[in-house]
Amino acid sequence: MKDNQTSSNREPVSELQTYEKVLSQVFPGKPVFLTRNEEDTYVLLDFHEYKEQMLSLISMELTAAITESKKEKRYSFKEVRKELLEDEGINETESLDSDKKH
Repeated sequence: MKDNQTSSNREPVSELQTYEKVLSQVFPGKPVFLTRNEEDTYVLLDFHEYKEQMLSLISMELTAAITESKKEKRYSFKEVRKELLEDEGINETESLDSDKKH
């Protein structure tokens, strides 16, 4: 991934007093890094670029969650139902008889 810091504008925070000048330098792929005491402190980023980054991050997090969930044991509906009935102290056969009456 290309390091945008090396090709981006750096401005002291005090420049926000003339924010139009600073904002006019923000373009997709060209964020403006605001500095305080010569250290990067803030980033002004094109909104669409920010939105794309957030969507990409969410996508990566979902992919990681799906990958992790595939490692875990899966249960059938029948297994879950049986466990729930047992937790309630209901015999599965009794439950089936009750289901037939309704």
